Amino acid sequence: MAIHFNTKVKFTIISVKTDDLKEGDHISVSWKPNRHCTFRYLGDYRFIVEQSENSKLKVGNTFRCALFILGEPLYLNDLVQGDNPPVAFVVGNKDGLCELTSQ
Repeated sequence: MAIHFNTKVKFTIISVKTDDLKEGDHISVSWKPNRHCTFRYLGDYRFIVEQSENSKLKVGNTFRCALFILGEPLYLNDLVQGDNPPVAFVVGNKDGLCELTSQ
């Protein structure tokens, strides 16, 4: 099921809580301009990037996240990219997520 953010509708918040996910579940997100990623839930609030288009996030990166909210920025904790130390990272800082899909 894909959910698209409609900027004409106000006060509509659609979210996915990590507590509601099971290991192996997938989350797909999109944000402007033309960026898209798919994450697989590993458990303990940890995700791995499985697909990435036009993003600084790369396949194999891991991070922690507790909540995904359509229309809001996505805050990633403990983002690990290669051998670099973990950092905090914000996805969709300007306009937030414009698509949120949970499978």
